[in-house]
Amino acid sequence: MSLLREIQDTAVDGASDLESLLRKCRVLATRLKHDELKNWVICELDGYPNDVEVPQYRKLAGSCYGHFAGYGGNQVRNAPVPVTSIPEQLRHALTHWEIRQGVSALKSMLDTCDGMNLDTGWPAEANGKHHQKCLEESLQLQKRLRQLTHRVIAAQENDRQNISRELQDEIGQTLLGINVRLLSLKQQSRSNAKGLKNEIATTQRLVLKSARSVRRVAREFGNS
Repeated sequence: MSLLREIQDTAVDGASDLESLLRKCRVLATRLKHDELKNWVICELDGYPNDVEVPQYRKLAGSCYGHFAGYGGNQVRNAPVPVTSIPEQLRHALTHWEIRQGVSALKSMLDTCDGMNLDTGWPAEANGKHHQKCLEESLQLQKRLRQLTHRVIAAQENDRQNISRELQDEIGQTLLGINVRLLSLKQQSRSNAKGLKNEIATTQRLVLKSARSVRRVAREFGNS
């Protein structure tokens, strides 16, 4: 029986495995010196290297699922991940796959699947990009947080300085007024008792005003 006839019989025989069929095709390609057929058979048997374009029938599209853990040890397994929640630069890598494994490895994968779905992990490149993106975003957030913290501290310090200046001006003016009133009291105490009472009342009001200013500033500092 010719090799070509064997290949034809094996191809239509449901009991024959694909790996045996490809090995016979490899022998045929070698005899015919058909390099294109030979290279294709080798890739199908041993897997496609990264620098070789895979055929269209080995390019698949699928969906992303994940296992998620929450508070209190709660877990959700095989939950679908919406495409819109995947960073745009990672969507294609996580929803499209190039099946580069050889037929033997593919058979092992099919033997362990549930008969409906073929599961595979995220590509290493996508994992690396995702981790790098998370790290960059974390560093940016930390930088923004430090900037906001510095701005808040600077604003608080500026408010304290403004309040301090207002306090000095207001209390200084009040104390100056009290001093002037006291000098007036000293002079009037010798001759005018009625005027003395009025000056004492005015001085008391100045003292109360100063006390209220101190309490107001203390409250503002306490709320800042």
